[in-house]
Formats: sequence, structure tokens, C-alpha cells
Amino acid sequence: MFYDIPVTEGANTFFWILVTLVGLVNAIAFIDKRNTDKEESES
Repeated sequence: MFYDIPVTEGANTFFWILVTLVGLVNAIAFIDKRNTDKEESES
């Protein structure tokens, strides 16, 4: 683990799921924006 925060295992797992979900949403949004920018420049 990167951080040694004194939390229970359940909270720790929830934290990492949350971080992963936020990362996925950001990646999807970034790819979507990149694709729409590309389509707009082609037309």
C-alpha cells in the first residue's frame, strides 16, 4: 500500500474501488473528448 492509514480493511478496499472508478471515468471522458475533437476537425 502507498499509504499506511489506520483504517479497517473494508474501508481500505472501498477507498481503492473508489479511486479505480474515478480513474476509469476520467479515462473514458478523456478518450471520448479526444474522439469528438478528432471528428470535429475532420468535418
